[in-house]
Amino acid sequence: MKDARRAESAAYAVAYRLSPEKPGVSRHFGMEVVVCAKAGAPAAEGLKLDARMPAHGHGMNYAAKVRALGGGRFQAEGLMFHMPGRWEFVF
Repeated sequence: MKDARRAESAAYAVAYRLSPEKPGVSRHFGMEVVVCAKAGAPAAEGLKLDARMPAHGHGMNYAAKVRALGGGRFQAEGLMFHMPGRWEFVF
């Protein structure tokens, strides 16, 4: 996935791209996600997605709607950062 951000766990590698690339505060945005299973891990059949503000100890007020596109690809819509600050995605 071109221009993607990346995250990894012991079992999976995730590449994702935001739409728009730099979401504004209180504006809905989407995310394209590709999940690749590492050796020995099962293929991803679903995806849960949230974003958290570590400094405040809370997540988003809106739940993302995620749909599977097949082959480890997912499309998420309806995400929103409801306040300014540092957010971290949780897959």
